[in-house]
Amino acid sequence: MHDYFQGVCIAHGFRIDAFCFCPHHPDYSRCLCRKPCSLMLQKAISRYRIDAAQSWMIGDKERDMEAARGAGVRGFLVETNAPMSAAIERMLRE
Repeated sequence: MHDYFQGVCIAHGFRIDAFCFCPHHPDYSRCLCRKPCSLMLQKAISRYRIDAAQSWMIGDKERDMEAARGAGVRGFLVETNAPMSAAIERMLRE
């Protein structure tokens, strides 16, 4: 999925620097990197020296938007299983 999404982004003139995910299963551990917490985003902001005010968190759940707010980045809510190209085009318009 990441490779496909990266290809669509490149076709629109930009690329994703990193894809981040929490490796912890919610049934077996509690962690601060699992959304809606924002530690995963905060680590990426620090590691890659990201300007949070110029960044987007793309997600399909309200917990994604909550994590974005917690990290100080703009959230962009997409419909679950919606075509990626449509979501990217909508994001670029906003």
